[in-house]
Formats: sequence, structure tokens, C-alpha cells
Amino acid sequence: YPQREKYGMPYYTFHTFDELGEVIITAIATSSSIVPQKLREDIAQEGWNNVGQQWVNFYKSCVAVD
Repeated sequence: YPQREKYGMPYYTFHTFDELGEVIITAIATSSSIVPQKLREDIAQEGWNNVGQQWVNFYKSCVAVD
């Protein structure tokens, strides 16, 4: 999801499954989120509260109404 990485990588990475345990421990031990606030705001703007009516309108446009 390149559009989710425009503010930096909002997730932890690992190269081998041998590293996975250490990455999980790091993620749990990190008290602050690595997801930037601006990315959270972008995601919220794409949520149901903001685009729900667009989906309803789209659905209605696909249904034949007599």
C-alpha cells in the first residue's frame, strides 16, 4: 500500500521468520504508535462516516428502480 507509506512506514518489517519474535516484542514494548497522525487523519477521511453516503448513492444507482 504505497499510499499508506507516504508519511513513512506505518508498520514493522522483518526479513526472516527468525526475526519475527524480536519484531513482535519491539512492537509490544513500544509505547507510542509508529503510525503518523497525518496518516490516521487520511484513513479517517476514507471511513464510512465520510464516504458512506457515496456508497449508498452508488448502490442505489446500480439497482433498477421502477
